[in-house]
Amino acid sequence: TSTPTIQGVSRIEAAYEESDKRKFYVPCHDCGKEQVLKWMNVTWDEDKPETAMYFCEHCGTSWSDAERWKAVSKGKWKAEKKSNGVAGFWLNELYSPWVKLSEMAKNFLEAKKSPHTLKTFVNTSLGETWEEDQGEKIEDNVLMERREDYNLIPKEAIVLTCGVDTQDNRLEGEIKAWGIGDESWGVKHFRIEGNPSQSEVWEDLDNIINDVYKREDGLELKVSCTCIDSGGHFTNEVYKFCKKREFKRVFAVKGASIPGKPIVSRPTTSNKLNVKLFTVGTDTVKELIFSRLQLSDYGPGYMHFNKSYDEKYFQMLTSEKRVMTMQKGRPVMIWKPIRPRNEALDYTVYNLAALAILNPNYEKIQEKYTLEKKETIKEKPIKRNTGGWINKWKK
Repeated sequence: TSTPTIQGVSRIEAAYEESDKRKFYVPCHDCGKEQVLKWMNVTWDEDKPETAMYFCEHCGTSWSDAERWKAVSKGKWKAEKKSNGVAGFWLNELYSPWVKLSEMAKNFLEAKKSPHTLKTFVNTSLGETWEEDQGEKIEDNVLMERREDYNLIPKEAIVLTCGVDTQDNRLEGEIKAWGIGDESWGVKHFRIEGNPSQSEVWEDLDNIINDVYKREDGLELKVSCTCIDSGGHFTNEVYKFCKKREFKRVFAVKGASIPGKPIVSRPTTSNKLNVKLFTVGTDTVKELIFSRLQLSDYGPGYMHFNKSYDEKYFQMLTSEKRVMTMQKGRPVMIWKPIRPRNEALDYTVYNLAALAILNPNYEKIQEKYTLEKKETIKEKPIKRNTGGWINKWKK
């Protein structure tokens, strides 16, 4: 018993297809004809989800919530296939006696703002599989065109994170700013040349992490959490760097390309240096990144980039696409490289991992900043005018 996920990959979908595929049919209170409740038969006035009504697919009569619930009480199961020894049952939220259509309509309108949330609505509320666009990818030139002209961090940004990708001859990374609803702003992407076995490389990274970054209102921010890729040939160097800085929330991470794995799992310390190591669900995070890159309106989840981000950055950020393939006789969705370099995508993954570890309460942090700013203004000494012609004459 579960919700379906992606079409062609979902185990629940496969199991249901092998059953006798039973669905619950309910009668219309007007024409009496039976039907399966479908979301396509729910309509409402534009921008007024509170007017949502269900309409009979046979006679077009509208149903109130009470009439819908009464119809459900009179319904019955019908199998779509001959019995093969396996009974399969399917329902969606339209059958629920605890959910009003106005609530579903409101949730749907909110979910439509992002492919990621819309997929969740389709899977959990409608009980349907999500159909992936085969080979869908984000165009790098489209992202280039939407760059913004900001030098200082916008005042809506509240916390900073850093994600670092480890290569054989360099470190590459990015500092991101985050605000309410996980809206993000690219602050700085960097490349530190040199073999990661050299201490100078890590000193340069230390300087970047410890630097102060100003908001447009004058507030100074520092990086609150950093995630560094520990895969590759310099695992020990990453461990050593992170071990001494765990109190600053500088953590080693390792990617795991496993569908459905959480953004970050509980850390383990089963390594030589007993350093905290977080496992990152790279498939999950990449799916989230690409859904957010498709957002067109500023607000929750939207990803901003300033003019310093060049064409190479966006080519690396969009260097993979999700496709279906067969593994051990079963269809699975994988992330397939379409370009040789993907560092920007990787350290964006690590930035989201850092944010998940941090789990910030944006409202409370912003309140703290506002309070501190007020106290700073109060503490400034008041300059009193001690001049006047008498004082000048004494001098």
